[in-house]
Amino acid sequence: MALLTRLARSPIDLQGVKAEVVSSESALRFEKSGKTLSVAYDANLLEPVLDQGKLDWTAKGETRDHARCLGTAISLSKSAVEGLTKGFKVDLEIKGTGFKVASQNAADGQVVLVFQLGYSNETTYKLPSTVMAKITTPTQFSLESTDKQALGQVSAEIRRLRKVNPYKGKGILVKGSVLILKETKKKK
Repeated sequence: MALLTRLARSPIDLQGVKAEVVSSESALRFEKSGKTLSVAYDANLLEPVLDQGKLDWTAKGETRDHARCLGTAISLSKSAVEGLTKGFKVDLEIKGTGFKVASQNAADGQVVLVFQLGYSNETTYKLPSTVMAKITTPTQFSLESTDKQALGQVSAEIRRLRKVNPYKGKGILVKGSVLILKETKKKK
């Protein structure tokens, strides 16, 4: 009896993305338009099967470790294909009087975001090469990337620069997120 998770029941459509197995690294490499993403896997537990533009993962056993690794590999593969075909995007907004963001190019060619967040000095954040920023207004910007993990990491690090104040609502937050303000203590 083969081990199947709900994710493993249907193969992944590669949608024009070229995939190849790199057995020396135990990785599956995806490539499209000169961009590449790799998904590492445990060769003792899993085996990728490429067939006519479809990707299927098979587990080499039926233990919990096999099921856990199978689900993770399928999810990472789907994210890699989606990232190379459509890309990922996170919209962020800055709330607070005088809070704003601007971009600059560093000497090494990387993009640096310069934030004014109510501190005495400007706060800078150097973006990795896999993530791009588009500033629409001084208080709204978006991050785009083909790598879902890198985008989430950068988004979390930027939001950590000024966490949202639960009493005033000031800080950096994901656009459209619901923020419930706490009520302040009242004197009797």
